[in-house]
Amino acid sequence: MNYVLDDKTVCHGAVKEMGDIILPVLADSVFSPDYFCGEVLGYCSESYYVFYAEDWVNQLLKTKPAYLADNNYVNNLYEDIAKNP
Repeated sequence: MNYVLDDKTVCHGAVKEMGDIILPVLADSVFSPDYFCGEVLGYCSESYYVFYAEDWVNQLLKTKPAYLADNNYVNNLYEDIAKNP
């Protein structure tokens, strides 16, 4: 997924608002010595499982029942109610 922000002030504002939350998380995960050494530099033998949310969502959506497939389930309920009050 790619997001394009035309207004650079959004980025600056987001960093100011969330920087104190995001930076410690990055320091403890992506920039931790173990992860960085193994996954980025390829020197260490430890392997990490990388969770790709989009892949998980796609797998989950494959199991969606046919009557929900068009994402119109609630609208169809209202149409049925309108037809048979």
